Amino acid sequence: MMHTLRNARLTKLPRLAALFVAGLGLAGCNYEGGDPRKEIGANPPLPALQQYLVPPIQVAKVAAWGKDVPTVPEGLQVHALATGFEHPRSLYVLPNGDVLVVESNGPKPLINRPKDIVTDWVTWLAGAAAKGGNRITLLRDTNGDGIPDQRTVFLDHLNSPFGVALVGK
Repeated sequence: MMHTLRNARLTKLPRLAALFVAGLGLAGCNYEGGDPRKEIGANPPLPALQQYLVPPIQVAKVAAWGKDVPTVPEGLQVHALATGFEHPRSLYVLPNGDVLVVESNGPKPLINRPKDIVTDWVTWLAGAAAKGGNRITLLRDTNGDGIPDQRTVFLDHLNSPFGVALVGK
């Protein structure tokens, strides 16, 4: 009888532990919001520092350009300037109207620590696991209709380019 009672207690232990962990998770929830008008200006009040064992993160979902476009005010339109890039990182408009597109994705880091695995996973969720072009592409509108009709590789075989700058004229 004593052996049966002990086994019954041991089978309840994982359930109690799961209930305890779930309770701890719910205890950290807070849906109270502040006044959004106080969050604007030169000196907005900052929230108190919080330490987490596992910080809460929300990774934005990657959305490819398609039939859905951003909403803009009435009278304005949004059109894709160009598509088909390999991980575009930044744009630079030259004085003559040409556009340089920096295509890059950082080199794959080595996994040395357990947190590197989590970092790779979050990076993958954000869409940065895609292959990068590691080049700068030039877009040119030769007929003046506002849509680039020429696309050429300006610089290639680069190592994780980040941006461009025009020096001189």
